[in-house]
This record gives sequence, structure tokens and C-alpha cells, in this order.
Amino acid sequence: MTVPDHLAEIAGGAWGSEAGGVRSGGATRNEQTAMSNVELLRRSGYRVHTKGVDWRGIEAVRLALRPAEGRARLSVHPRCGRLRRALGAYRYGTKGSETPLKDGVNDHLIDALRYFFVNGEWGA
Repeated sequence: MTVPDHLAEIAGGAWGSEAGGVRSGGATRNEQTAMSNVELLRRSGYRVHTKGVDWRGIEAVRLALRPAEGRARLSVHPRCGRLRRALGAYRYGTKGSETPLKDGVNDHLIDALRYFFVNGEWGA
């Protein structure tokens, strides 16, 4: 979907958000619109956070799902089947590596979850 399509979907009220986080590449100008995705979102009235994403993002997801003590801060609703499958399919290249295997499907959903944690007030 294009950013204007996403904006129309968000405006439809199904998402209920007025702020969001995007990957740092979202601040790059688009050659067709001469604006970045971040700029398009901000012009539409959304607060947008964008920071570089590194290992802290995946660590924040891990801690939210399985903290050392206490309750998990993140639970994935049963209707979020694609995200649940992506979490189950997420793999690393070699033992002890923090570099995920990119499969072009599941990694996008996990990346979006990382951006959520790194860019928000709830951040890593």
C-alpha cells in the first residue's frame, strides 16, 4: 500500500492512533512526491517518531514478551495471526548471532514491532 492509502485506512477509524513510529528510512524523500513518508504523516496531523533501529529494538520486544520478573508488557491478540506466525518463524543465522535471517515475509512484521518500541514513549 502507498502512504496515502495507509492514511485513508487510518482515517477510517479502525486503528485509533494519533502517533506512530517509523523506521529511519521513512525520513528519506520520495522521488515521486518529493516528500518523505514522515512528512506526509506529519502533514496529515500525526506525531511521528523516527530513530535509527539497532539491537535495542529486538531486545525491547524480548523484554516486553518475557520480562525477567513480573507480567509481560506485550501480548499479541489472537486475531493478529500474521504477527503471531512471524514471531514463531523469526530465526537467527548462526548460534549466538543477533543477525536475523531475512525471509522477506515474517521479518517485515517483526521490524514494524521493533519500530513501535524504539520510536515511542514506551521505547527501548
